Formats: sequence, structure tokens, C-alpha cells
Amino acid sequence: MVAGATGMDVVLLVVAADEGVMPQTREHLAILDQLRVDRLVVAVTKTDLVEEEWLELVTEEISEVLEAGRFAGAEIHPVSASTGAGVPELRTRLVEIAAEARALPEDDLVALPLDRIFTIRGTGTVVTGTLASGRVAVGDRVRLLPEGLEARVRGVQSHGAEAESAGAGSRVAVALTGDRIDTERVRRGQLLVREREWPATAMATVRLHVVEDTAWRIQDGQRLRLHHGTAEVMARCLLLDGREALDPGESGWAQLRLETPIGARGGDHFVVRSYSPVTTIGGGRIVEPHPPKRRTIDEGEAARLGRLLWAASPAEWVTAALDGAGEQGATAVELAIETGRTPAEVEAAVREIAGRVATRDGGAAEAGVRPWGDGTEPYALRTGEGRWIAPTVVARIAERIEAEVDRIHQEEGYHPVVGRERLRALVGPGAAHGLADTVLADRVAAGALEEAEGGIRRPGFVPVLTPAQTRLRDSFLGHLDAGGLAPPLLDELDEAMRSDPAFLPILRALEAEGRIVRVEDGFMVAAEAVQAGVQSVRIALGGAGDLGPGDFREVLGVTRKHLMPFLGWMDREGVTVREGDRRSVPLG
Repeated sequence: MVAGATGMDVVLLVVAADEGVMPQTREHLAILDQLRVDRLVVAVTKTDLVEEEWLELVTEEISEVLEAGRFAGAEIHPVSASTGAGVPELRTRLVEIAAEARALPEDDLVALPLDRIFTIRGTGTVVTGTLASGRVAVGDRVRLLPEGLEARVRGVQSHGAEAESAGAGSRVAVALTGDRIDTERVRRGQLLVREREWPATAMATVRLHVVEDTAWRIQDGQRLRLHHGTAEVMARCLLLDGREALDPGESGWAQLRLETPIGARGGDHFVVRSYSPVTTIGGGRIVEPHPPKRRTIDEGEAARLGRLLWAASPAEWVTAALDGAGEQGATAVELAIETGRTPAEVEAAVREIAGRVATRDGGAAEAGVRPWGDGTEPYALRTGEGRWIAPTVVARIAERIEAEVDRIHQEEGYHPVVGRERLRALVGPGAAHGLADTVLADRVAAGALEEAEGGIRRPGFVPVLTPAQTRLRDSFLGHLDAGGLAPPLLDELDEAMRSDPAFLPILRALEAEGRIVRVEDGFMVAAEAVQAGVQSVRIALGGAGDLGPGDFREVLGVTRKHLMPFLGWMDREGVTVREGDRRSVPLG
């Protein structure tokens, strides 16, 4: 009954007039309440077997039972299958009520809980179920959760008729083909999906409710039977708010640890029944289908879960889902799975929290171009791989990056820029790929940071050297000036100079300023000496060819130790042209 009622818009509850409301009737009503079925119609059958007065008593009892729940005021139709009394009227009302049922969006993710599996000769493996969401079509590539079996749809029937596709709410039979698709591996309780990003789960954070008229309470750590879709699995229930138990009529946050994985989605309704004796004792909704392992939650996390469940604004529940995803973020499809909303709803929501904002030049652009601290709220960003990052996470990383840039500027002012690798290290190892670069690009576009010399700095920042660092720079330049084209190599310099933390950053700054030239790693030459050397070569050897190293040594006056690296640099710069072991000097 639980599997059959899942996804129903209208349910016909049958009560025999000669028996009245039975324990099973109450249990079925409790299940329908937990599954949040929209409409209920009651058929009181076998009216030909009872007196009118007895029928009135049974009808009154049914009304009283319904009055205490969500189906108060539901229509009650006395009928007799034997005489046919009331049947035409009931049939007419069912058709009218069915016509009022809400239409399910067919642009949603495909989710088909399987309730029957069989083989047809010439067709192969066929699965049936009520399509909970989306549209399934011939040719679709699909997966069966939790095992992840892959298959292709080779045929579709809807309500007994062949079709190219079927939409949400339809009763469908789907013929599947695939290497591992057979009646031994495909089973009732599996979920047919289309998206590859949809993983199975062995754990779920839920909002759990204990039915009012049960004699049971749900205790922390209790083993339960979980009914979800067409699946029935055993689960351990861990209450997250510190209570030892939930009493009848109470609700609370819980995490279900499943003994067998299932395919689930945020917002799904479920029913829980006791392990033994088996009876319905509660149900609820899945809030996080793929949660972190928890034993407790604080007030802030409880509030976030509440927004996932009850928030009216799409932007609120998408933001809540992204907050939970942290630095890993989520794609639009993953958000649709986690929140239970359609991809179109998710796209609209993330556009809202990304927004369109004013640029510094007064134009308009996508989010990621405005400075914070001007009274505006942070906004979501999307990485190059299509993963959305929560506004709170973006703000936190941006603040961390900007604070690190400021710290390095202040404490290591000799650095002209901050290397990207130092800033990338500020995000965690599980962060979405490229997250740091995405936030950096955003802050650069906002004008809070700027790119320069292969790194990042505050706009307008100029390296500031201490007196000691100024002496270090001038001493180094003095060595280069004195050596001309044959200065000491870096590893020949004084150890105290080379070991100073500011030494290499000062070298990079001098190179960026054009004051020194890197001939090769470990060999730096003053720019003026390089220019003079090139000028001498062009004056003495311009237009000549078939030149060997000795020809250049006579012009430059340096030993082979410095000559050969300098010749290699001139080759790369086009001052000389090398052909085998000989060179020529083009006329400049």
C-alpha cells in the first residue's frame, strides 16, 4: 500500500459498511498523511448489507476520524457493488476530482520507482512503475539506483499503449537493454534515473514525525523499516537534537543510517514502521539525501535545514543547499537532486542569488563585478566547471584572500605581488576545482585586487623596502655593475645575501622593472651591461656569418663561463642566428 500510494494525487479509501473503521483503516490514513497525498475520497461499500441507521453511524464515525487529520471534510460516498447504488455518482466524482489534479512538470529530472520487473520474449527486461517526475523517452540512457546499472530505453508503454515517451504522473512500462540488465539484477525498489550526477545514498537527514495515535515512540538509535518510493530497507534512526525519544505527535531532526542504499531526492516523503511487530509509527521528508555524517546539530544548522524544507523563496532554499555544500559547491543538476526542485527552478534561483549588478563604469554585468563593503550582499559565483558556490562561502574565501594579500604587503613589503599558489592554498583540499581562481577573478573584476607580474596585489601597491632591504638591493646591483657581462653567479654571492628572505623577491622586482636581465637561471646581468654588449656585437659583427664562440669572445671580452649563456640568450632574443655550431649576426 505504501509503494502504491507514493506519488498519488487522489486516493480512494474503501470502508466496509458492515465493519466500519478498522485498525488498518487508521494505519492507511496515517500513511497517506505522511506521504502528503493531496485528495481523499471515501467509498463506504456493502451498503446493501446494513440498515440505514447503521450506515449513518458508520458514516459519522468516518467523518470523526477524518476530522482529526489533514483529510477533514473529505467526500464520503455510500455504494454497493451488488446493487450498483452510488457507483455511477462515485465514478463521476472521481473523474471530476482527477481532472483537478495538479500537473507535474515534465522538464524535471526523471525518477521512476520500480514496482514490477519481468521478461517478455523478444522485448527483454521490462520494468513498471508510476513516473514520479520528468519524462522518459525511447533512446534515453538511464541508470538504476542504488547499484548504478546502466541501460538504454528501447520501448515505452503508458497505460497499456505504445508511446515514444511518457510524462510525470503516468503509469509506465519501460523496456530496458544493457549488458547487466536482467531480472536477477533489476529488482523492485530500485530508482530509474537519467542523470549521471545522481548518486545512491546510505544516509539521509530527515524531518521525522511520529503519528499521533500510535502507542509507539521513536527512540534514539532505534532500528526502523524505511519505506521510500517502492523501496523498503532497514535503517537506524539517530535523533540530532539531543532528545532520547520522539513521543506520539512530536517531530524532530534525525539522521537515518540505511542498511541498504537507495536512490533518494531532497523533499521526498517517506514512512517508517516498527521493526517488530510491524506497524506504521511515523514518517516525514528527506531534507538532505546525501548529508555529512552527523550525531548532533546546532541552532544554525537546524535553521539551515529548516530553510531547505520550508522556505518560500527559491533563492532561500538554493542558498541553504549551497551553504551545506561548502567549498565543494554544486552543479545545477546536483542542486535539483538535493532540493527536489526542477532544474528550471534551480537555474532561476541561482540567477537570482547571482543577480545583475552595477559595474564601476556604470554599466551592467553578471555578478562578480561589485565591491563588497558598500552595503550590498555577497553573491553566488560559478566556477569554470559549472559548480555554484554559496554567497557565504564566496565572501569567506574573498575575505581570506584579501586579508592574506594585505598581510604579505605589510609584513613582506618587498614582494611586488603575491603568488597565486599562496592564495590557492587558502581553500580546502575538497574545494571545487578552480574555486580560488574564480574568487580571485571576481575580486579583480570588482577592483578590490589587480593582476600584475604574474601575481596578485592591491591596486596601486608599490613594494616598500626597509633600509636593510634597500642596502641588500644596492649591494647586489653593485656586484652586477662591477662585473659587466661577467658578474658573479647567484650561487657565488655571499651566503648572507642569498639567504635573506627578501633576496629573491627583490630580484624578481628588479627584473620586472627592467633593471636586470635573466640570462639563464642563476645568471643575472645589469640591463645596461646587456645593452652595451648587444651594441658591441652588432657594431663589430653585424652582417657577418659563420662565426664561432671565439669571434664573440674577442668582442665581449668574457670567459667561456659567461660567454656561452650570453650567446644562448642572444639566440633566443634574435640578436644572433645559430646554425649548427656556427652563428650569424643579422644587420640590426
